[in-house]
Amino acid sequence: MERQAKEDAIKRGLGSFGPQAAWLAGLMAPSSGITDTLGLYPADTSGSGEKLPSFGENIQNKQYLDALYQGLGLAGDLAYASTPFTGAVGILGGTALKGMGAVGKATKASKPIKAYHGSPHDFEKFDIGRMGSGEGFQAFGRGIYFAESEAVAKGYKKELGTVVKYDGKTIMNRDKGVGTTGDKDLDDLIMQYFGDMDKAIINAEEQIDVAEKYGSAEQFQWWRQNLAKLKEAKPKVKVKKTGKVYETDIYATPDELLDWDKPLSKQPKAVQEKLEELGSSPTLSRHLGSTDFLTEAEKTFNLGIEDLSGKKIYELLDDWFVADEAEKVLDEVGIKGIKYFDGFSRGKQSGTSNYVIFDTRILDIANKYGVAIPVAGAMLLSIDKGEKAIEGGRKDI
Repeated sequence: MERQAKEDAIKRGLGSFGPQAAWLAGLMAPSSGITDTLGLYPADTSGSGEKLPSFGENIQNKQYLDALYQGLGLAGDLAYASTPFTGAVGILGGTALKGMGAVGKATKASKPIKAYHGSPHDFEKFDIGRMGSGEGFQAFGRGIYFAESEAVAKGYKKELGTVVKYDGKTIMNRDKGVGTTGDKDLDDLIMQYFGDMDKAIINAEEQIDVAEKYGSAEQFQWWRQNLAKLKEAKPKVKVKKTGKVYETDIYATPDELLDWDKPLSKQPKAVQEKLEELGSSPTLSRHLGSTDFLTEAEKTFNLGIEDLSGKKIYELLDDWFVADEAEKVLDEVGIKGIKYFDGFSRGKQSGTSNYVIFDTRILDIANKYGVAIPVAGAMLLSIDKGEKAIEGGRKDI
């Protein structure tokens, strides 16, 4: 990533020191550990009303370090509560425990956003020119998509990076059927588990038990027949997995990300200010002249300005412009991307998010497939040399 982008990230962190200190001090207050553990503590100082995930949500989302910090804060509250019996020991112990938890959270908050990208491609650097070559839907804006949850990225890796062959012929490429076994039911059962025949067979066996107890004779017979087909087909099914997961550092803050679902009044205050400055965007000014964009949006959607969601604002910009100019307008006023709840969290008050990033200069790949990039690069170089040597007929490798 370019040096200037990193320096800008450091400056942003220093500029937020005052509010961050107040947020940190709040974690030291009695009972804040309980509040944090229950998922009721503010996520940041933006005034958006967003809360940090609860202890249970962090465990569910495999955010174990966050859960540990919450546990330290809760243990500190319990130590404070014991002071009638332990005196100064309880106060000192509580302060130490809560301090460790708070400092851990503050240290993590000052770092880049850690996110994951699942892809069918192998690369060393994100390229905006390759945008849309993965899933391709771009349903939440045009940019490069990342998941806060590693599980979400692994799901995309599996869907987009799997090739299934039957008897030597490709029947599934990425998440789409491109061929057939000659039996549509068998096709569906194989593709349902991306060619994992063991899972397909176990599912069929379970469905037979269910049909026998609660279903009809026809359902029972259908599953019996297809279980036999799956077992017969298993030796002919071959799976090639080409997908990779990229652990990535995003050098942006919540104040630079437009929340897709929240109305303007619930966006972080810094984002509200940036949106109010849209008229300063050279690209938008050329289109609108002196007309106020938010007023135009208000008229278009027949809503009050405070009720305009991130989605509405983006969609209107997207309707007006072609190619990537909607993203260019947002970037020109300091909005680096879009944030929205992932499939595990949509419809809930908190959880994990996905990100759409407009500018590749604020991205750093930290790991690929869990192997540090320098190591992965050495491995790939070694493999490449080996393959070329074999092609050249060499035997001394």
